[in-house]
Order: sequence, then C-alpha cells, then structure tokens
Amino acid sequence: FTDSLEFHEQHLCQQIPPMQTPFSTIKNCCNSDKMTIMPMPGLLSSPRIFQVPNYDTYFPCLGLFTSRYGSHGNEILHLSLHHEDDPSFLHFPDQPFQSLQLQGLKITGDKNVPAGQFSFVIDLLNSVDFQSTFLHDSRPIIVFPSHSYSPIVTSWHERLPYMQFFARGFGQINRFPGQWSPEWVSCGFIFYKHPIQADQIVFSIIWDDEVDPYRHAMDFSSVDLTSLA
Repeated sequence: FTDSLEFHEQHLCQQIPPMQTPFSTIKNCCNSDKMTIMPMPGLLSSPRIFQVPNYDTYFPCLGLFTSRYGSHGNEILHLSLHHEDDPSFLHFPDQPFQSLQLQGLKITGDKNVPAGQFSFVIDLLNSVDFQSTFLHDSRPIIVFPSHSYSPIVTSWHERLPYMQFFARGFGQINRFPGQWSPEWVSCGFIFYKHPIQADQIVFSIIWDDEVDPYRHAMDFSSVDLTSLA
C-alpha cells in the first residue's frame, strides 16, 4: 500500500466494469497461506484524495486467536478488519466509530456469549496514550492465564515497553447465561510490538469494569492451526 492514492471517478469508470468494486487483498496472519479479501471504499462522487490507512500495522492481529474466558475455559475468535464502507461495519449510534474497525467474532462460545456473536469491536483509529491511561486508572488488573482457571494480578507497567498502540472500543457481555440479553461495554485494545511472554501474547483486551475495584484483561495468542488438524 502507498501512503495515499488519488482516485478520479472518470478514470476508475474507464478501468472497472459497472457494479464492480475495487478490492484489496490482505494476508491472513494466522499461520496460513489463505488470503482475506476486504472491500475498499467504492467509487467517489467527486475527484479528491483518499487517504489509505497503512494496513500492514494490523496484519499480526488478523486471523484466529485464543484466550481464556474465565471459568468458561479457552475460546477461539476470528479477527478481521472492516472499513466504514463495508456492509459488515458495525455502527454504534451513541458512539460513532471512525473509518477502520477490528471485529472479534467468537468461533467457540459459552452460555453467556455463544459462538457466532461478537466478543468485541475496536475503533482502531481511536488510539490513546497508554502510559497516561494506566496512570489515570491505577486499579489492579487481573488476567486468567491460558493454563489456569485461577486469575492472577498482572503488572502492566512491565508491559509498557512492548506496547505498540492502545485503541478504544466496545465489548459485548451477557449477564444472564442461557438468556440472550447482551450489553455493549467499553474496553481497551492493546497491540504489542511482538508476541510477549511464554504464551506468545499478540494483543490484550482490557475491560473497563467501571463499578468494580479492579479491571480484568484477556491475553490473546495466535491459534496453532496444526493442533486443530
């Protein structure tokens, strides 16, 4: 991808058959050779410059990932990128998202949030300063390790040097198992410069848990597809 592409409607119409949309091929970074096809914005109504985001940054957080969902055990999610012109882009009336969205869809689920539902949706262009974020909210953060059902308190200050960016979004929760009555609550998305710790953590989700004396987080690692064969 280049930093920017100049789209002129007349030129595009000469190059693209009617009803066809330009597509961009993005590599699926889940240890496979498959390609994920993501539609780029459609034809523009007037000549202008369209700034194309540098998608390379987000390649490592696309594909299949796993994390421990507390007492529910390990679950698998599929993460994908969606532009605002994509029909699958989710809109939140009370909190408009910017043009690039990361969606975490459950492949395996539980009684609270079953498979086929979203676990979280991140506004990738709504980034914040992670150092000031942790200074502002000093509550302890607990996480469930992949090998344990018992939570531990994690030192996030030790992770600060490995964080690449922190973006805001929403997570979907359901307080009543077996009864689908979901809520969207605020959360944060931390993407690391490279996989960290023994579990090779690629990114983390931190739930705001505004009414609790602590916050809880989930560490996500790439799914080893060979183990599923």
